[in-house]
Amino acid sequence: MNLKNLIRIFLGICLMTLFMQCSKEEEEQPNESEPDYEYSDEFYSGTIEVYPVEIVILQSKTMLASSHYEAKFGDIELELARVNDSVISFMVPSAAPQGSTKLHFLEKGKLVEVDFNVKPNLVVENHDEVMLSMISMSRNSLVLEDGTTASGEWEDALKNLIDEFQEEYFLISEEGRDDVAAFYELNLKPFMYDAINTEQKADESCFEKRGRVFTAKVVTTVTIVAVLAALVATPEPVFSKVAALNAAIGLYIGIIATHAAMDDLFKCDLFRGIDDLLAELSQKGLGQKALTFSNGSEYRLTVIGEFSGMNQGDLASTNAAVKNKAKEVSGFAAKVTAYKAMYEKAKSLFGWSTSSPAAGAKTLPADSGMSTNAVEAESVIVINNLTNEKVVLTDAIAESPYITASFKNKTLEEQDFSFDVTTTYEGTTATKTFEATLKPSEGSIQVLKGIDAEIGQNNSASLEFKVIDEKEEPIADAQLVISTTNSKASFSTSSIKSAANGMVTITLNADPTNIDDIPVTVALKNSQGEVLYSTTFNVQAKNPFIGSWEMVTFENGYTPGEFVPDYSNPDCPNSAVAEWTLTYQNITIQESSFTISDNERIKRYSVNSETCSRSYIDTKDYPATVTLDYSRNKNVFTSTVVDENGQSTEQSRTLNFISENKIQIGAATYIRK
Repeated sequence: MNLKNLIRIFLGICLMTLFMQCSKEEEEQPNESEPDYEYSDEFYSGTIEVYPVEIVILQSKTMLASSHYEAKFGDIELELARVNDSVISFMVPSAAPQGSTKLHFLEKGKLVEVDFNVKPNLVVENHDEVMLSMISMSRNSLVLEDGTTASGEWEDALKNLIDEFQEEYFLISEEGRDDVAAFYELNLKPFMYDAINTEQKADESCFEKRGRVFTAKVVTTVTIVAVLAALVATPEPVFSKVAALNAAIGLYIGIIATHAAMDDLFKCDLFRGIDDLLAELSQKGLGQKALTFSNGSEYRLTVIGEFSGMNQGDLASTNAAVKNKAKEVSGFAAKVTAYKAMYEKAKSLFGWSTSSPAAGAKTLPADSGMSTNAVEAESVIVINNLTNEKVVLTDAIAESPYITASFKNKTLEEQDFSFDVTTTYEGTTATKTFEATLKPSEGSIQVLKGIDAEIGQNNSASLEFKVIDEKEEPIADAQLVISTTNSKASFSTSSIKSAANGMVTITLNADPTNIDDIPVTVALKNSQGEVLYSTTFNVQAKNPFIGSWEMVTFENGYTPGEFVPDYSNPDCPNSAVAEWTLTYQNITIQESSFTISDNERIKRYSVNSETCSRSYIDTKDYPATVTLDYSRNKNVFTSTVVDENGQSTEQSRTLNFISENKIQIGAATYIRK
């Protein structure tokens, strides 16, 4: 039998639900003396081409109805071996004729017929070398990596079986040894090799790889049991004892290898839940388990998982793959009990001396201990259910095995919050809630309107600010305190909170007599009153003197038209040589120039120097209008005056408010017109 057919047998064990329709094209007519049975198509075989002494496995589509089956292979009567609830096996008789042959048996009152084509006997060249190689392979399977030989009840029994086989093998005839070698090549060699060696796949996880290996060992062992069962059901007198010993060796190798695969599987750490979260600043790479986040900073969040090996609790696992594997491991113990029973049956039938071990199969430990480690490889991490509306998850990018996340604090206060981390790793999903603290935004103030602004003609100015965070995003409900050192300025409000868009708008009111620029300080404060940020800027004072002004007094109290005597004659100091007055004076002040319009009236007298008497000479008016450009420093107006000789000089005038609508310039006072 070639390797392709052996693989088909192997797959026949694994694929318990695959149905094949046995061909019924050449049905034999039943003997007239036999009952007229209805045909059944519930059984199929993975192979049609068979050799004498080859073990054939039949798979049933449904659960077997009987524990014992009598059958005919052509005209040769034989017994079918029930391997499990849906598998039976038999050995093609050594005397089976070549060519087409049918297997007949009854199941559930129906006639089962399966067609086979029997090939000539398999001839094994150098059969002794083949079997000695099998013995060597079997002994080597017990050699550990350190060169020592494994020891235990199963291992010791296997050593005894190998010794007993080697002794019995060389006691039988040359022809019998040839049949044993053919039996080994057809039925045991590939499976015994698979029991010892299993292909590894680099892209599998520990649990996937070792779980697959464990399952392969179980299937291999089941196949070898089917071989032994068939020998027990229909023994061949010449070689069956030795062949059965060979199958028993394969069975023990399979059980030992399955136990080893089970031990390896138990060493795989399975993800059980979330233990902690490691936060790591992306730029600095400084890990911290105390979950205190800086506002807006990117963090790599690595899930620290809880891991343990398989245990009895996995029989109720929510991870379907783990649960199924746990059931498979647990079920293997029951299988081994059945295998031991089959072994003892064969031992009794063939007269072996090696007894089966008292030990049963290994099974799931009650507790496998717990360890913690970062969740590696491909995993899915999700952050959700933030409990504080003032905290926003602004970024969450999965970059297995971690997630890059940043949180935004919408306030200037430190915020406590919690969030859920859900991790799915190798089929297991776990969620844990973490408490965290988010540092406040490092807020600042943008002055959108106010810097270098001027007080308007209505003696006010609109000021506009925006409170922003490090990323220039708005901060709502931030406390602003606005102040000035100018006693002639005030605000519509001195304390205000920012709107949802971070905006604040207030009005600066200035006294109409204010001549100084107004320094404005805007401070950003937290709830404890601590200043987090402040900025100061100037609002330019308007020129409060602009307008038209009418003189109401001059020379420190004289009214327009009231004469001021001129006592300039030293000989007659009490006699005025003249009298002068300003009948009017109007000043119009514009942004950069002013115009003075007035009329000076002078009365002249002649004074007798002896008697100091005086006589009236005349009265003359001197009206004048002059316009001058000026520069202003607060309340000091400076102009350049050119005299009649073309000489220019700078003249400064100081204007002072007496009241909102009254000013003083030198010795004169004016009222606003």
